[in-house]
Amino acid sequence: MTGRERIAGALLVAVFGLLAACAGPAGTVTMEPAADRQAEDLIRSLTGPRSQPASVKGIGALRLRTPSGLRAARLAWIVAPGGRIRLEVLGPGGGSSVMSLATDGSRVTGMIHGQGRFFDHATADPDLERIVGVPIRASHLAALLMGRVPVIDYQSTALETAADGGILKIALSRWWRVRQTIFMDAGTREPLRVAFFDTGGTLIYEAAFDNMQTVGRYRIPRVLSLSGGGTSLQLTASRLWTDVAISPELFVMTPAS
Repeated sequence: MTGRERIAGALLVAVFGLLAACAGPAGTVTMEPAADRQAEDLIRSLTGPRSQPASVKGIGALRLRTPSGLRAARLAWIVAPGGRIRLEVLGPGGGSSVMSLATDGSRVTGMIHGQGRFFDHATADPDLERIVGVPIRASHLAALLMGRVPVIDYQSTALETAADGGILKIALSRWWRVRQTIFMDAGTREPLRVAFFDTGGTLIYEAAFDNMQTVGRYRIPRVLSLSGGGTSLQLTASRLWTDVAISPELFVMTPAS
């Protein structure tokens, strides 16, 4: 068994053990308040059906930095609405898959190919912290990889504009506490960064969109950066496709997969 297989195996065993057990920009910026109605319009522009591809397929490089060091691997993925994800950790040179992981929104299945070990657990919208190192739900990761911003259930919004007019900040609150912030380019209206907070105001995770590209009819990030829980992750796509044909079976693995 290769070193990459041992790392993948350890990650997968940890994640399934966990799942089975429990089903603004840097620097000071002066902001000026703006109308809440505009904030609602901007949120609709980020979440409307026209901005959502039916699926996104990608292949690229994964860099994971934790307190114990830096890890890198080649990765292939397919994501679709509803938190549906299929991940393939590729062997040296981007060859055959070392580990596969899939979730269809109600189950998580996986296989360590070098060992022939298969895993299957029922869990809705799983927390992927033990896989990617950042406390992020499957539905959020799928949305971000499709170039969309996950939006929480909120009770109020506030919109602020940077002093130079170049950046918009939307704060979403629930029970008088800010639970999410979205930073957007004021000119293009494209998302730049999004952050989520717990009820005490502590950061859960932050995601940054870099090098947005037009793929098909959609704007998709070539580079997605995540940070949270003491871990940072960067996923850089070398190739991307949108609206690829998929079947439900793709997101549910079997021992024979």
